[in-house]
Amino acid sequence: QRYGFSFEEYKNWVDQHMVVIAQIEHIEGVNNIEKIIQTHGIDGIIIGPYDLSGSLGIPGNFDEPIIQEALRKVEQVCLAHNKSMGYHIIEPNSSLIIEKQKAGYNFIAFSTDFLFLGKKAFDEMNKLKLTE
Repeated sequence: QRYGFSFEEYKNWVDQHMVVIAQIEHIEGVNNIEKIIQTHGIDGIIIGPYDLSGSLGIPGNFDEPIIQEALRKVEQVCLAHNKSMGYHIIEPNSSLIIEKQKAGYNFIAFSTDFLFLGKKAFDEMNKLKLTE
């Protein structure tokens, strides 16, 4: 915002272009998704799967039926209200992006730097082991 020199211009831009995304990281967010998605000004949601799975007592077990059921509930509500859906894919696996796109997600946080770097380092070290 240029530190206040053009505040009115910045404020007008924000009023016209700001996007508000609610982060759903707890089962209570899922249970209240209908109210959340209907809140004035909410443009969409992003799901944090680790925290969501942790709130159900099964951290990291994203394929468990209770997690899949929670995701379907959020997806159905967002699609019914024509709201954007985002998801944080943890594993650096591009096929998971395609899977989420097919489910209607239109923005993705893709893995983390340490997983990308760690996986690449691990894969390269394993190649060296094979050459011994």
